[in-house]
Amino acid sequence: MNSSVNKLVKQGQDFADTATDQAQSIGTRGLSAMNDAAQQALETAADATDSLIAYTKKNPAKALLIAAASGALLLTLVKVLSPSRS
Repeated sequence: MNSSVNKLVKQGQDFADTATDQAQSIGTRGLSAMNDAAQQALETAADATDSLIAYTKKNPAKALLIAAASGALLLTLVKVLSPSRS
């Protein structure tokens, strides 16, 4: 009987060790994927910033008009969507 209990305990320990290893592996892969996604987002943002700066240097008047129109549109949306204070 004692050997049956020991065998059962050993199987439980082996199962727990395997489950722990798999959980750690999944966690490591998840962190790696999140790190890769964050790095890609940073690179994309940097590329977009570089493109925006280059466009602004090439077309300063047009960029200023686009910025003013965007600001006016945003202000209009804020006023329309915010509750009135009356």
